[in-house]
Amino acid sequence: MTRCPTKAAGLLHIPAYYAYNMTERNDIMQHREKPLIPLGLGYALAENTSALRYFAELSSEKQREIIDRTGNISSRAEMRNFVRSMTGMSSIK
Repeated sequence: MTRCPTKAAGLLHIPAYYAYNMTERNDIMQHREKPLIPLGLGYALAENTSALRYFAELSSEKQREIIDRTGNISSRAEMRNFVRSMTGMSSIK
């Protein structure tokens, strides 16, 4: 069994196809079709399947609007209330 020289030296070996710089990563993230969901919103949606279905059916632009609204939410209870109220947001769709 041969040992990896980088591992023996305490270095992490990253294959070339994973090694891209932050500029490339940012370009990739900006061109995503669907926006990234913040962690708190994701957890709250996972707890409320009707709100999750509603959110999933929205266009990317409408999803982005909802994500932007969550920026000022500072507690778990607030986020749950916001998500609970989403199914009544007919003006967003």
